[in-house]
Amino acid sequence: MAMERMVTALGPKGQRAWDLLERVVKGTLTLGHLFDAYTHNDLEGLRARLQDADLGQHVASWQAWLVDRVSADTRAHYGAHLASLIVPGIVYPRSRFTGPEVARWLATRTALPQKRKRAAKGSRRAKDAPGRPISGATRRKYLGAAQSFATYLVEMGALTANPLRDVQAPPPSKPRVVEIALADVLRIVENAPAPYPALFALLYGAGVEVSAALACIESDVDTERREVRARARRPTPAIAWSGWPNGRAGPRGTGEATAWYRWWYLSGDP
Repeated sequence: MAMERMVTALGPKGQRAWDLLERVVKGTLTLGHLFDAYTHNDLEGLRARLQDADLGQHVASWQAWLVDRVSADTRAHYGAHLASLIVPGIVYPRSRFTGPEVARWLATRTALPQKRKRAAKGSRRAKDAPGRPISGATRRKYLGAAQSFATYLVEMGALTANPLRDVQAPPPSKPRVVEIALADVLRIVENAPAPYPALFALLYGAGVEVSAALACIESDVDTERREVRARARRPTPAIAWSGWPNGRAGPRGTGEATAWYRWWYLSGDP
């Protein structure tokens, strides 16, 4: 039989292909896959494929590795981003994890179309608009997830070098400027439940990002000068308003390392 002839050809009287025969014995290679490679004269190709590890098997341990390195929210986002490259349940060979492959993956990321409400009257649903490309900032987050995974694989010895070291991060998106009338700012602050009025006044007053405002400690508050220092970690959307008291222009968030906010509202005295 053909199968017996293959075993004889690969056994002690033939090629002595112990590496492949041992895999069959251990159950990591089926006899059928070995036979297909043998009949197509592709034993070397089979060996190469067997050495090409499935990187998907490392995703769970990478997520555990991230626990004390990033926040829970960042860890969850990293996992979701990488899942669009290394789809759970589908083999992702190590040889495919290259800079050009990841660059193409980044270039094809699209945002999900906005969900539409069901019409009151029955009507034929129109097709959803095609997905639009994600922003540069979001694309940087996708790359950050892949870079983190590559760093883990190198650290664990699954890769000898980081294949993504030459992938350039997309430029960050320009900060948006949101113009808000002072009357609207006061309405937001005055109607916020305690203790949020002070926080909202700081956010809208200086364009400080939420994480920077929440990180403020007692020494950042100067009660004599009625000022607060907030340390921003990254550029933030600029927030401005018109109608500053006494005819002055309202402040704009600049994303600089330190932003100051004067308690003109909290004290009730501009």
